Amino acid sequence: MRYDLFYPPDPTSKGSCMMGGNIAHSGGGPKAVKYGTTRDYVLNFEVVLPDGRII
Repeated sequence: MRYDLFYPPDPTSKGSCMMGGNIAHSGGGPKAVKYGTTRDYVLNFEVVLPDGRII
């Protein structure tokens, strides 16, 4: 792990899902019972829009 980060929810659809969807729907997985869902790990985020603006 390059930045020593840990993302425990481990969604079962990890082969086809993206972080935006996990954040929007608070994705979880088998480990969510012990570690919580995505909403428990997101404090804030920076978004780059298609026109290049950053919000």
